[in-house]
Amino acid sequence: MLFRSRPGEIMCRADEPQPNVSTEFKANLFWLGKKPMVPKKKYILKLANTRASVYLKDIEHVLDASELTTETNKSRIGRHDVSECILQTVKPIAFDLTSDIEGTGRFVIIDDYEIAGGGIIVETVADSKSRIQTEAENRSFNWISSSINPEARKERYGQTPKLIVITGP
Repeated sequence: MLFRSRPGEIMCRADEPQPNVSTEFKANLFWLGKKPMVPKKKYILKLANTRASVYLKDIEHVLDASELTTETNKSRIGRHDVSECILQTVKPIAFDLTSDIEGTGRFVIIDDYEIAGGGIIVETVADSKSRIQTEAENRSFNWISSSINPEARKERYGQTPKLIVITGP
């Protein structure tokens, strides 16, 4: 059997531990960018073959590497800072914790076409999705039967049911 995957997808056997899939995760991040990393600014996350838009959601604490001091109420991550933070992607991505599989638990952050930071994923954070978003995603993966039977639909809308099969490359 032939499987085709798209860039960024992780394949594993059914008997192996499954990757995490989420839009949020806790990371240890080091920042080398000329400009500080700030919330609400869009960055690009590269993790294995995945490229996704990412935002800084929350900063838990920052270690200033030049002075070896820790701060908890910082609003930005400055150059040469190491932080524990929550990152949020626009779309769900597959990843592993670095403690489980290093290759799919490490990432880099790109800002203005330059690598500005990097880090490791240390914990999965439950998505803060609304009930409507969750329902829409479930509907995409699970077929929900209509409450209108085919005969009533045909009579009401003048539709004739058809099955179209598209095959080939």
